[in-house]
Amino acid sequence: MACRYDTRDMIRVTALTSGKHFPSSRFRVRQFVEPLKSFGIDVSEHYPLLNKYHTRTLPPLGMLARLPGLLASRSSAVTWLEREMIPGRFTLERFAGTKRLLDVDDAIWLNAPNFSERLARSCDGVIAGNQFIADYYRKITARVWTIPTSINTAKWRPAPPGERDQWTIGWTGTSSNLKYLYLIEEPLADFLAQHTYAHLLVVCDRKPTLKRLPAQSWRFVRWSSENEVRLVQSMDVGLMPLPAAEWARGKCALKMIMYLAVRRVEGWLKSDTRLARRLQSWLRSFARSQSHKPGEISVVSRFQFFSARSPRPRRLGGE
Repeated sequence: MACRYDTRDMIRVTALTSGKHFPSSRFRVRQFVEPLKSFGIDVSEHYPLLNKYHTRTLPPLGMLARLPGLLASRSSAVTWLEREMIPGRFTLERFAGTKRLLDVDDAIWLNAPNFSERLARSCDGVIAGNQFIADYYRKITARVWTIPTSINTAKWRPAPPGERDQWTIGWTGTSSNLKYLYLIEEPLADFLAQHTYAHLLVVCDRKPTLKRLPAQSWRFVRWSSENEVRLVQSMDVGLMPLPAAEWARGKCALKMIMYLAVRRVEGWLKSDTRLARRLQSWLRSFARSQSHKPGEISVVSRFQFFSARSPRPRRLGGE
């Protein structure tokens, strides 16, 4: 969409994000930079060249990497903070531009005491990725808006129909979340041993250690922005295992949204003592259904809520 505004009249926003490849930066901020221009909002993104989480034990180094973005924010009308600048700490945020919005898509307050509360109070409002996060921050600050994580459905869409040689169970995510995949490794191993036509596909930035799975029953493909859509499209079932814990309630279900966008059956599994039985039953039921055809889910109208292609942005009113 062409910009309808004179560049001199646009609202200048500096977005301080976590990094080039972090999902929160890509899906909460970066994908909106171009669309927002058509609404008179000019967003300039700044992220540290060093991995944000690698500087966790060296805060001064992390703060040094943040200085260019911090200086840029001083000349903007609004500073868009994608989480905290230094993991688990309230540091340079107070020196950012005078109007600050905090964007949160995880239960970050569980990582360290008090820092996120202080951060929220230093901002003019909080943008929450789900209702659980919003409810928490409403106890701290009055201005909280719930904007779910969304994806570009022009890019994330079903692949053309075609024949497949194998039935693919898939998981995609960052290496920090591999621990959730390990939770269901045993029932996956049992299922794959009994169904030799099926295999597991893991798309991640690091190869997992799946000791219980026979080598021939799964494969790893290193994640890249160029291959992620194609690989998720190749999955017949998408896995999103989570434990029944407070941290999991802060998750914004990005995997599930991706699976739904390409019209794949998604599995959102909670870990408990019945997990193995439920998982095997769940997988078997889909394996029997409509040979090699993805399960159909009625999500067309509801899915628009999670699409970045919405015809107009949601207004951040005083909630």
